[in-house]
Amino acid sequence: MKWIENLFRKFGFFLFRIVLRNKQVTLPIDPSKIKKILILRYDVLGDMIVTSPLFTLINEKIPNVEIHVVGSKRNVDLIKNDKRISKIYCYEGTLRSIIQLRKEARKHHYDCVFALVFHKSTQVGGWANWLGGRESIKIGRTNQARAHFYEAFFNVQIPSINSKLSMSEILVQFGCICFGWEFRSDMVKLSIPLESKNEQFANDYYSQFANSKTILINISAGKTNREMSENTINELIFLLTKQYPYVSKLIRERTALKRVASRANGTRFGRPRKVDDADHIATAKRMKADGHTGKDIAKYLGVSRATLYRYLTDAGT
Repeated sequence: MKWIENLFRKFGFFLFRIVLRNKQVTLPIDPSKIKKILILRYDVLGDMIVTSPLFTLINEKIPNVEIHVVGSKRNVDLIKNDKRISKIYCYEGTLRSIIQLRKEARKHHYDCVFALVFHKSTQVGGWANWLGGRESIKIGRTNQARAHFYEAFFNVQIPSINSKLSMSEILVQFGCICFGWEFRSDMVKLSIPLESKNEQFANDYYSQFANSKTILINISAGKTNREMSENTINELIFLLTKQYPYVSKLIRERTALKRVASRANGTRFGRPRKVDDADHIATAKRMKADGHTGKDIAKYLGVSRATLYRYLTDAGT
């Protein structure tokens, strides 16, 4: 049935091509004609962070340009203090939000729309047209297998960039290719303006390391399927401790300190006790006094005899 699915897909893109009427634009785009840019970044926190060098690049290269960003509830707060960005929209995942965004965005007549949610090309292509309108230049990344289909959504498709580069480097190169700028590694400047309280928290945290060279690694993710596996995390820690012996010492010291503090707050370590409340222990004592064997008592409580005897001993029986 794959051929039927492909047939419907081709027919769908054919209809989009007729309705949207996006003409292909030759690169580079003249930056002197760009006044407003809309960037679609409605994914997760880390994606907004790695896009920050592109914000800087565009601001430095195109004076007086306005950058507007569509974020999500998960990442929009990150840029609320960012002076590089003139306007922020928050996509809340509702139909009402979609309609409201279009109403607001269409007022601005964007010159360019950067569709940077690369893993959802069809969806973000639809968004680019919905918010940018027919007159804006919609820019996406080439999907080699479907490039001729995505011409329906995008006026410009940027070829895939060296996958060995970081995402920040890829996005800066993306901007350079669009506007004909020569890429340099020093263009990649990660920066997120913080509120004063968050900046103070960051400074206090950093001061714990006595201003030594510090690497912070975030191993969390918005979705379980995007998180690093336990084996990968262990391998990462092993490589770090091998390369930097002090890291191993620091991990041990901080773990020991946390354990001491947790114990002081009443936290217990190790496996949870199976016979832990007074009722269970009282039941075991009563059954023992009534002549039941240890095997019968353990079976009744759902524990091993060794566990039963250990907790009866702790209880002074």
